[in-house]
Amino acid sequence: MEPLLFEATMISRTLKTPEDIRAVFVKAGMPAEEYELMLVSKEVADMTEKQKSLFKKYGVTGTPSVYVNGRYHIENGAFQADNVESFRKSYVAAVKSLLNRTDK
Repeated sequence: MEPLLFEATMISRTLKTPEDIRAVFVKAGMPAEEYELMLVSKEVADMTEKQKSLFKKYGVTGTPSVYVNGRYHIENGAFQADNVESFRKSYVAAVKSLLNRTDK
């Protein structure tokens, strides 16, 4: 699933509509009917409300947005990577560096 999402968001940039997201899940092997049921589940609705609350709290204006220690905003576009593993390594290094900052 992760490589497919990476490709759609970071390489081909084809993830633009709800149908595009559904297509990625189906391509990863999830039956379309199961995807549709999960999309309207209470669990997903609760998680969506929690995310909306956090967006408001942190002033998020785009996704994906990640904050380290509630202070440092990670700019995903700053990482140059052509595959999931190189992106992950760069991302983890940046997060670790921010977690270890002494000017907290």
